[in-house]
Amino acid sequence: MSVPAAAVVVIAMSAGCQAFAPDFAEFGGERIRDLRDRAAQRDTMLTLRLDTLLPALMERAGVDCWLTLADGPAGDAIVSLMTVSATRLEGKGALLLCNGDAGLVRIAIGKGFAANAAIYEVIETSEDSPLETLLNERLRALAPERIGVNESRQFPAADGLTASNDLWLREHLAPEWSSRLVSSRPLVESLLAGNIAAEAPLFVESARLTVAILDEVLSDRVVFAAGTSLLDLDWAARDRAALLDLEVAYPPRTVIYRPSSALEAERRMELDLKLQPGDLVFLSFGVRYLGYANRVGRWAYLLPTGERAAPAWIDEALSSLADAAERTAAAIAVGQDAVEVLDATRSAMAGLADAVAAVDRVGRLQEGAVELGAIGAPMTLWDSGYRLAAGTGLAITLSITVQPPAAGARPLSLLLIETALVTATGTSFVVPLQRTPLLID
Repeated sequence: MSVPAAAVVVIAMSAGCQAFAPDFAEFGGERIRDLRDRAAQRDTMLTLRLDTLLPALMERAGVDCWLTLADGPAGDAIVSLMTVSATRLEGKGALLLCNGDAGLVRIAIGKGFAANAAIYEVIETSEDSPLETLLNERLRALAPERIGVNESRQFPAADGLTASNDLWLREHLAPEWSSRLVSSRPLVESLLAGNIAAEAPLFVESARLTVAILDEVLSDRVVFAAGTSLLDLDWAARDRAALLDLEVAYPPRTVIYRPSSALEAERRMELDLKLQPGDLVFLSFGVRYLGYANRVGRWAYLLPTGERAAPAWIDEALSSLADAAERTAAAIAVGQDAVEVLDATRSAMAGLADAVAAVDRVGRLQEGAVELGAIGAPMTLWDSGYRLAAGTGLAITLSITVQPPAAGARPLSLLLIETALVTATGTSFVVPLQRTPLLID
């Protein structure tokens, strides 16, 4: 009995999902960690970051105290990033971190912070001791000059203070403290973008997992020529993330190149494009793993019958783009601000046809998907005083225009999205750059 093509696709993709267990052997690493190990690793890094990063960053940002106010588990995202995995905040609560002569004072006020007793002084609120009373008492004892709060019109990660909580602070803090509130943006930006040395292997592990998922999706375990659609690729990437209990940090995005004009006709009809032999397809995607979000892209080529390699011009074009990426990374260094990163990127892309580039910070700091435009456009989100620190993760996105050699072939916009890590000795990519497409038979 013959089986419809659509049914074959479903069967092939389902089988791939059941067998999926990404192996990092290519990189000399281990298999994916279980959930308990992930949580323990994250909590250990949190303690180290509070001890080693925060005091110096607060001093640099010019704040004595950092006050984060949130309502329940759905409140300011900073609370979940600054507390252990088992935290279950109930109602309104506050984190108060203050620099003093005796070191960093860490206080968690509210119900649901009990699991943080090893790293915070945990104080539960009650009818007799409401949040506003406890908060004013602690501030009176610490006497800060400048109190950072998560309020920023330009930087979403530092804008977790809701309008109602902003009003609450103005009404319930004593005037001597409410008059000292300033934006915590410089502190939040530096803290979330930078990593301590001990985190580098974990950040790399997160990027490798993302690549492992892309390698699985862009393979014959998922792709069935003339049957698999772009929506199927989207589903497969999301499904594998779900199987591994991973949050999708950057949704799947696909780009397809086909020399013939039939592709444009399908697009105009708004059809869900089906992959064909000879297609060149690009899939970008990102997950959050061990607390880090990475965005990576991979190209794949669907081999026509009888072919065993991609056309030489594809390898040459990818190598040219990878060379530009390496020049870009080599020009980025600790201490640079947005303007200097922009200049370095422009210099590295000079001479390439229709070159477009963007440099975003990734990791704990998830700045959203890249919309390619003028070189460096996404860097407008960087604070004018922000400078790259050792341990900063970067998503470097480059695009050039390539003219395939075939007569009548349409130009191709070749895209690269890779993760790099800034260190004291330079900037390098955490996974080898793609110079040849994945081959799907």
